[in-house]
Amino acid sequence: MVVLTEDGARHHGFSHDFVPGKEAFHFCEVDASGDVVDTPTFALVQVQAVFFVRDFGFDRERRYTEEQAPFEPSPPPTAGAKRLRVECAWGETLEGLTYGYDPERKGFFLFPTAPKDRTYNLERAYLTRRGVSEVELSPAA
Repeated sequence: MVVLTEDGARHHGFSHDFVPGKEAFHFCEVDASGDVVDTPTFALVQVQAVFFVRDFGFDRERRYTEEQAPFEPSPPPTAGAKRLRVECAWGETLEGLTYGYDPERKGFFLFPTAPKDRTYNLERAYLTRRGVSEVELSPAA
């Protein structure tokens, strides 16, 4: 997981109790060698996004090309999904599918479909209201 907090910091690690309906979750932050270096507790109101990634070593600036990608992402199932285009508070635009978007909720999961180079590493993201500037619903998937 990569947790993006409201101050723009990115924390790499894992959690055993992340549940969007809870107010907070415990996190084990790891360094480049995989050793746990900190164990903060994040209140969900501090978080802009939680990214579920395949590889911590992924270079966000370089991104993968189709030829460099170590795997082909499998598309999420489209039955019952809504297609969204999300302008994120940190300046990134993500497009993908969601199964539970409601503007009244604290957040929602997005299964990315574009940009393609971003989907090679990002399995899904939990985006909070704090992390979203604008949501555009597209026709059904």
